[in-house]
Amino acid sequence: MSTELEQRVQRVQAEVKRQKLGALLVDDRHSSFYLSGFPCSASLILVTQKACFFYTDSRYITAAEKTIGHMQVVLATQRAFTQVADTVRKHRISRLGFEEQTSHSQVMAMQRDFAGAELIPAGSIIRNLRLIKSDAEIKAIADNQKLNQKIYAAALATVTPGMRESDIRKTILRLMIDQDCEEAFQSIIAAGANSANPHAVPGRDRAKKGELLLFDMGVKRNHYNSDMTRTVAVGERLRPECQRIYDVVLQAQKAAVKELGPGVPCRQVDSVARNIIISAGYGDYFGHGLGHGVGLEIHEGPTLNPRSDETLKPGMVVTVEPGIYLPGVGGVRIEDLLVITETGCQNLTSLTKQLQHICIS
Repeated sequence: MSTELEQRVQRVQAEVKRQKLGALLVDDRHSSFYLSGFPCSASLILVTQKACFFYTDSRYITAAEKTIGHMQVVLATQRAFTQVADTVRKHRISRLGFEEQTSHSQVMAMQRDFAGAELIPAGSIIRNLRLIKSDAEIKAIADNQKLNQKIYAAALATVTPGMRESDIRKTILRLMIDQDCEEAFQSIIAAGANSANPHAVPGRDRAKKGELLLFDMGVKRNHYNSDMTRTVAVGERLRPECQRIYDVVLQAQKAAVKELGPGVPCRQVDSVARNIIISAGYGDYFGHGLGHGVGLEIHEGPTLNPRSDETLKPGMVVTVEPGIYLPGVGGVRIEDLLVITETGCQNLTSLTKQLQHICIS
């Protein structure tokens, strides 16, 4: 039985009680793992003020019973919602919280199966808990970032003249397989003008002298993710405009990192980087938010963008990734992964941010 898992359930129960709910229904697989410690593609969790039930089918029941010691594991022998509804009626639950990401069809089914119970959107209960990472979660993310950097460096060393983006990604995939991890997301390898697409798909574009080559990649291992972006120059000389936007992005990224700390509004961190880019004349070429949280999901709270109403707190793990993308020329993004501490932040990314030149003949 995991003390940390027990504490998570207890915090949910306290919040269920505070919000005057009878129970919270959890169907998101990431939230399910967060509370149970058991990876499962077919589960429902019902957290009441005093008990917690984990429902799964015959494919997972044996493993769940062996793994989960802090919840009552229940074999779902019929439609899971129907079986949970029996528990809801048995415990006379009149106000049932649910996660907002639940699909429309599932909500319709819940309205039918849980007739008599008021359905209350309450996904923020677990979402807010997941914002703050435990020491064990931070270690898992930090270890993955170290591995991410190791794989990046090994892949970078294999780049040859005219190498296609897709071939570079294949190299990254092989290295990840060798290290028993997987992509946190489809790695973005973007050469030349294609790097002006923030979410470029690796294709037939080639690494050419005088142009930019962008790597945005992360590894997933033991359920947690990492994330990092570096942009390099191919050859000893880079087009002057590419050098210019690199310098601006680097200045913006460093300034934003310095701004990180507990109590700092997320939109304030975004504005520090964005104002530098705007002042340099490239405001129209930075269209995305400055960063996002990373954990069980590659994109989770908090969000660092101009519209965010969130405030940084110790234990949050966030990216800082400003960029400038010039159509037909190229793009630069520099991204670090950091954890907010009691006094500021700790950078989990140790690779240099100074422009590196891949000198290939």
